[in-house]
Amino acid sequence: MVNVKISGKKMIHRKVKSFEGKDLGKIESITEDYIEVKDGDTHYFIPKLHVKEFDKDNLYVLLPKDEIKDMYKRDSPPLRSEMKQIED
Repeated sequence: MVNVKISGKKMIHRKVKSFEGKDLGKIESITEDYIEVKDGDTHYFIPKLHVKEFDKDNLYVLLPKDEIKDMYKRDSPPLRSEMKQIED
């Protein structure tokens, strides 16, 4: 897996796309463990380990949109312990 550097204010509000190229929203915030993606009132907290690449315009994740919705759509950020379970 390729490590993509995801940090800095310049990444905020960049578009995020799923594995199949579907829009997920825009980056709202970045933490050590995940990126928060906002699409209207919907929030996704996607672990950084699922990030594939950044092409200067869009950030791509390694999962299809339906799987991201099922696994990472939530109203509040995950706890650190939850993120650790995902990594393991």
